[in-house]
Amino acid sequence: MRSISGRSCIDNQDATTEINLAKANGEDWYTEVLADRLLIQDLLVMMGKSTNCQTVYGFGRVSTPGNANSGLMNNKGMFWGANNKNDGVKVFGMEHFWGNMYRRTAGWMLVNGTQKVKLTRGTHDGSTASDYNTTGNGYISVSDSTITGSNGGYIKGMKIEAYGRLPKTLSGSSSSFEADGVYYNNSDTRYALCGGNWNDDLIAGPFYANLNNAPSGSGTGIGAALSCKPVATA
Repeated sequence: MRSISGRSCIDNQDATTEINLAKANGEDWYTEVLADRLLIQDLLVMMGKSTNCQTVYGFGRVSTPGNANSGLMNNKGMFWGANNKNDGVKVFGMEHFWGNMYRRTAGWMLVNGTQKVKLTRGTHDGSTASDYNTTGNGYISVSDSTITGSNGGYIKGMKIEAYGRLPKTLSGSSSSFEADGVYYNNSDTRYALCGGNWNDDLIAGPFYANLNNAPSGSGTGIGAALSCKPVATA
């Protein structure tokens, strides 16, 4: 797993394989993490002055079969988008923060209906797990976080915590509230897939979450991105 232009994006791997490939880059490397996504989501809202980020920044690549290669937006600026649902979107220099492929995100799980989160490596966030994992053991259990509403529906209400906002109530619309969709399964252990993929149309977006898949799940529309987070020393 690398960040290289002009290559096929990694897909068809389970969470454990993606994590091992990311860690092979060296100490402190991992897959993308929840804390970064929560920050970027709210920065996008503040900068765009709207929770409907697809309208503000671009729909993303959400209606074109198959995964696009990396680097197709190299000649675009730090922020770029279109409303044709094919060309993708770029925010903070990152291609396809939503659309194209699901981005499996460490630190966010749905375990038997309770959302569990981890914000850092180590236990500085109040968790008891020393590192991220694929079970949610030792993660922070978010109180009153069971998702309700139409499965695959648009977000209508968020659970607000000190570290960010998580989806709580569905049955909104593509032009109201957070304007992105959520799939969920309140049984067993589910590992977050974020952003939506090339087949999700307007249900995709920065707040989109698929909490319906086990860590062992894989597919052509599922991938991961790199993250480097040194452990805090104090």
